[in-house]
Amino acid sequence: MTTAFTGDLENLHIVDIIQLLHTTRKSGTFTVEREGKGKSRIVFSNGYIVSASHLDNRIYIGTVLLKMGLIDRQTLEKALEIQKSAGKDRKPLLTTLIEMGAIGKEDALKGLRKLIEITIVELVGWKEGGFTFEPETVRVSEKSDYMPGEMEEDISLDAQMVLMDALRVYDERERDRSMGKEVPSYEEVFADYENMPRPLPEIDKETPAKKEITEEPVEMEPVPEGAATVITAADLGLDNVDALKKKLPRTLMDRESFDPGEIHRQQIKEILSGFSPEAQNRFISFLERAKAFGIISARESTGAIILLSNDPVVKHALMSIYKKEGIMVFSAGSFKDADHYLSQCLAKSIVPVLIYDNPETPLTEAFQSGRDKLRTNYPQIPVIFLSSLMTYTEILEAYRHGARTIIPRPNISPDNDNSMEELIMFIETLKYYIGNCLEEQQQLKSRAMELKRLDHLSLKLLSSNDPNSIPRLVTEHLNEIFSRTIMFLKKQNTLVSDQLFGKDRINIPLKGPSIVSTVVTKGIVRFGAIEDETLEKYIYGTIPPPSNPLKLLLPIKKGQTCLGLLYADFGNAEPPSTIDPLIFDIISNMSSLALENSLYRKRLTGTVKNKISK
Repeated sequence: MTTAFTGDLENLHIVDIIQLLHTTRKSGTFTVEREGKGKSRIVFSNGYIVSASHLDNRIYIGTVLLKMGLIDRQTLEKALEIQKSAGKDRKPLLTTLIEMGAIGKEDALKGLRKLIEITIVELVGWKEGGFTFEPETVRVSEKSDYMPGEMEEDISLDAQMVLMDALRVYDERERDRSMGKEVPSYEEVFADYENMPRPLPEIDKETPAKKEITEEPVEMEPVPEGAATVITAADLGLDNVDALKKKLPRTLMDRESFDPGEIHRQQIKEILSGFSPEAQNRFISFLERAKAFGIISARESTGAIILLSNDPVVKHALMSIYKKEGIMVFSAGSFKDADHYLSQCLAKSIVPVLIYDNPETPLTEAFQSGRDKLRTNYPQIPVIFLSSLMTYTEILEAYRHGARTIIPRPNISPDNDNSMEELIMFIETLKYYIGNCLEEQQQLKSRAMELKRLDHLSLKLLSSNDPNSIPRLVTEHLNEIFSRTIMFLKKQNTLVSDQLFGKDRINIPLKGPSIVSTVVTKGIVRFGAIEDETLEKYIYGTIPPPSNPLKLLLPIKKGQTCLGLLYADFGNAEPPSTIDPLIFDIISNMSSLALENSLYRKRLTGTVKNKISK
């Protein structure tokens, strides 16, 4: 049996581990344990997640399917009875339900995805505890419901997609908690100890907590040719660690601690095994300077890259570099995989970058057909080609079919003395261009979100019957963009703040030339790096000046008459990268129109009431 490895979560984040197992296409059982919390398992096959067990199986697949409404209690009880009757030949619960015709594979995937999501969301916040990975070993259990054999290909989930969903859910739950909202535990939602049918115990096994694992491992099904199937101690740079024991699991106090960067270093050395140690170390040093080997914190994904590539160097480098930025890199082995990833990303409102790496030349009909289909289905996706072999005609053809750029690939060979320098320059250039594409997509996403918020504000303004609510609605909207806002009402030739600062209000006299006076008298919006002595004297004499010079002066108007002024700035915070100043002109005009409509409706209602009373 290949040597397993252990570690501590304080040294290596669980997200990092899952990404590593996915990137290196490993198979085995990943176990995480924490004193006072319990133990969870995640089962991998060729880097894909095929099963998970929640903390000490307090939530199992049967309760998840039941609570999701995918099966009823009678069906669950019948499936458990079938398992019981089958004795030693019984199959996992999910497999039994499918063979009964109780659920289809699509619903099975929904249940499995939810169980895995629950498990990972629970583990993402752990900053302490220990983990083990047992390669070539699958802990078969009705509770964890791993399905070996022919079910493995159909019932499996992409680890990156699972992480993307889990991190989003984790962030949402943490945000709700920080806002004082009650967030029920998953056990409250999906577990029912008194009423739920319980799964059968494992066949002829003691639980791992009662004895060390010495039984023979369950063999994995054959995997595609060329795919890595196990993680060895060498994979993790642990082959020389004398203290590493063969028997697992060990106690929390007995686990080895290791440098997480060693995992990546050893992987790079294997990928570049034909190169000299000096060349390998040059590339490793480059990735270390890019902080690609660091421990990452749980965060929601901000972008995605879909890579059609057979080059392990490019795949490992991009996955390592971008993971710390919250950007998922999906390695697609076919156009079908790429189509799946594209649709999944877009469903999560993420517009990914698609990269074709070194396509075979001359371009085959299959490649051209797959490329054209993706272009037709996803015209908004930015596309990058990496190639040094494409002909002049093929390059022009690529641009005609949506390529943003074609980056020349270096000749990476042990016979080329400049291979590492060229490879490093190539990766740096690729990273720079991908960064531009992702920033552009993020700007488009930000603008779309702002337009959505603007539409929501418009509906609230135009439906308001209370004129006094108009400035409040605009202020609430600006609070989502700026750190500080102050509403001023115009009283004769003075602006008076509607809120107290200490015991006093801020009073700004409208006399003499100033930007503030111009905004009020002409009813125009000003946004930018505003420098005005009036602000310095009257506002920053009361509150500290902002560290960022960007400010907003937005008049509240009724027709051509200015009734007040909204001041806003970013305080000590960094402003968003994309702010369209035209948005504030639209808000000013919308609020003016809404105010007039509200006053008109109020007068009209009063007239009607007077007529009725007469």
